[in-house]
Amino acid sequence: MVVLDKKTKVAQYGQWDGYPAGQGKTILEFLRSADMDKFRKAIEETRFATEGEITKLNENIEKTGKFPEEFSRDAGGKILDMILSKGVRLLVNNEGFAKDSLFCEWAYVVDLDENTLEVYQGFNKQPLKEGERFFPVDTPNAEYHPVRFVGSVSLTDLPSTEDFINRFENSETEND
Repeated sequence: MVVLDKKTKVAQYGQWDGYPAGQGKTILEFLRSADMDKFRKAIEETRFATEGEITKLNENIEKTGKFPEEFSRDAGGKILDMILSKGVRLLVNNEGFAKDSLFCEWAYVVDLDENTLEVYQGFNKQPLKEGERFFPVDTPNAEYHPVRFVGSVSLTDLPSTEDFINRFENSETEND
């Protein structure tokens, strides 16, 4: 996810490698190398597709057999680079995926208001407290709750990839 002006601007589903050494590393390395002023401007221009636009996209996919890369479950954290370098501005809102941490194993939020990269972990069996980012999200599975916050890093002082992975992949024992 990317948040700007207290609004979710990007909420990308990723099927594969959600853990810190996978998608977390992809996001961290993007943030380390990106021109953040250009990225912020690009994020300002992004928006979520309406239901009508999604219907048209699906019709076009059926007609052409071509599925846009930015809507693929394979995009994951690479969506950030697609927004910056490929001009992707129309997205699908997958924010609700964080509500069932049985399936959403990891989530990352680039909060451009707070200038942080937040890390959330799934398999959460504890209810969230009021005020947590994903607290108001309804949970479809009574046993599992939304992803839980495990920590954040400053966008102006990003850790090495090794330190990031070590800190967050070991977080499940720290917070149980």
